[in-house]
Amino acid sequence: MKGKIVVLILLISTIFGGVSLYYLQVYYFYTVLDGSDPELKVTVLLRKDKTTESIDFYDFKGIDADNSPLKYRSCFNIVDIGRIKSLSIPVLDPVPITAPHWFSCFKAKDLGLDIEKGRVEVILSEQDISIGIDRVLAFYPDGRAYSWHQLNNKYKK
Repeated sequence: MKGKIVVLILLISTIFGGVSLYYLQVYYFYTVLDGSDPELKVTVLLRKDKTTESIDFYDFKGIDADNSPLKYRSCFNIVDIGRIKSLSIPVLDPVPITAPHWFSCFKAKDLGLDIEKGRVEVILSEQDISIGIDRVLAFYPDGRAYSWHQLNNKYKK
């Protein structure tokens, strides 16, 4: 009888721990970024002098987390694509990182396939957001744009 109680306690605590860990990883640490926040900016790193310039955007949806700089993802629309392409620095090896299932506008697999097929322009938005991490911006010819953080060469060394 005592063995059944011990097994039951272990089973319940294992289930509780697993559910808690899942919730913490998928939901708890993320913050939804409000597109109407006046402090929110979308920037592009300029080719000529390595400074950033804010660009116009609308319909912004984003997520971020304090516990890891790699958890940032965003979806939005941009205007003046031709100007942005001419001023920006292309990213040589862009790899979109998957987002939680509940952040449905960011489909990393579809975006990755479109990058491989050349349907998307990928540029550097900000360099060294955190040590060894850059913000990358990818956009389609129709103005749809996506942004995420990825490791740069400083970190890989």
